[in-house]
Formats: sequence, C-alpha cells, structure tokens
Amino acid sequence: MEGGTLESYMVVKQINKPFLLLDMSVHTPEKAAQKLRKFTDRIRPSLLNISGPRASEWKNGYRVCFEVLRRFIR
Repeated sequence: MEGGTLESYMVVKQINKPFLLLDMSVHTPEKAAQKLRKFTDRIRPSLLNISGPRASEWKNGYRVCFEVLRRFIR
C-alpha cells in the first residue's frame, strides 16, 4: 500500500473503525464482492469508503471497482 490507500488504512486503524482490505491482484471481482458482502453483513455500515490507487497508477482500477460493486449490489 502507498499514497491515499495507505493514508485511508492508517486513519481507520487510528480511529478504530472496521475495514476490509481487498488485494485485487489475488481476487476476482466475484470473490471480492462476496468478501465485501460478508463484511457489510457483519458490521452493517451506514457509510462505505472505498479507496485505492489513482487511475494513473492503476489503469484498470475503475473497471475492476465497478465490477466488484456491480456484483455486490446484485
């Protein structure tokens, strides 16, 4: 992790908020959506923050995130 992703992680750790870290280099969008569903079912958040690398650092990031969220909402 680096940049804004690392910053988000450090903040949630510091304020003791639940978080889920999904490494999309090892998960398919379907598997990530399943993990996100289990996480949200367990903690029932009123707000969900999603962060990751900038588009300039991960060209497929938007597409991958969109696919994970599409499967999660489905």
